Amino acid sequence: TAGPVTVVVRPEHAALTANPAAPGLPATLESSVFVGSDTQYHLRLEGGGAPFVVRSQNRSADAGSFQPGDSLRVLLGDHSVQVLRN
Repeated sequence: TAGPVTVVVRPEHAALTANPAAPGLPATLESSVFVGSDTQYHLRLEGGGAPFVVRSQNRSADAGSFQPGDSLRVLLGDHSVQVLRN
């Protein structure tokens, strides 16, 4: 059936990369929030300016790897997206 839909992605089912050649959604990092074992990355998607949040488990190798203003790619796994009819 045709009609409007809402696309839903759980924040922990997405990942980030700074590789501009990666097959993902282009976005700009607005802020990051440390929340214990995880960091929440608040992004703005290019093209429509929609907000997007990625939650990543903290690892010492990742500390400080992304900064506000960075151009990143949001990577989505094969089963990370759900489409809901409005």
